[in-house]
Amino acid sequence: MAVDALDPIRIGPYATNVVYQEDCIEGMKNIPDASVDLTIADPSHQDYEATISCAEPGISSTLTRRMLQTIKDMSRILTCGGSLALLKR
Repeated sequence: MAVDALDPIRIGPYATNVVYQEDCIEGMKNIPDASVDLTIADPSHQDYEATISCAEPGISSTLTRRMLQTIKDMSRILTCGGSLALLKR
């Protein structure tokens, strides 16, 4: 089947080079396994600190679970040689 140069490449339900305004965590559930070369996350300070210091008393286990699940989901959609970038401001 010939691909028209004007037809967008699709990853799951998403066309490339299109901006979607939606919750990225929910949207990531629609992306097939091993289909993305790079994922980048810039979590809130609260999420990041809760994840890296989850052994400290008073840290919300809900935040830790949410951040760890996000990283797991990002890993799922990455290709074998893909990269995961986790930023911290």
